[in-house]
Amino acid sequence: MANIVRTPSAGQPIDATYLLELANAINTLASNISTSPTMKLTSINTPSAGVQTVKTSEAAFIGGYVEVSSGNVAAGTAVKWDYSFPSYFKYPPVVTATPISVSGADAGTGVSVMIKSVGQNLVSGTVTFSGSGNLTVGLNLIIIGIPN
Repeated sequence: MANIVRTPSAGQPIDATYLLELANAINTLASNISTSPTMKLTSINTPSAGVQTVKTSEAAFIGGYVEVSSGNVAAGTAVKWDYSFPSYFKYPPVVTATPISVSGADAGTGVSVMIKSVGQNLVSGTVTFSGSGNLTVGLNLIIIGIPN
């Protein structure tokens, strides 16, 4: 077990020896934390800067949701969608989109989702419905990037 810094008695004057003990304890703690083998890192392959590695606690994560409605369209029609988010990111983040059935569309087989562009605060894409009619699908978005 590590040494514990002694607490001063009430009214005891603070001296250089005690301050040295405090400083050593803080430095030991800081060095143990920063070199810990259990420290978790996240690597993100950014389009403009290549692979960037940061502590997981320093990465930025956004969970988003957007609904895409086809209106009354023929099968095979692509419908555009956009999702904007705060400008948290230094580079365009990594984005995934998962379709969820909302009404009239089978997200497993009847929908194709494409992400067309990813910016530092906007992701755009299309949803193509295999059926016709008035169809709606939800998109769960996971956005992961390097913060500003």
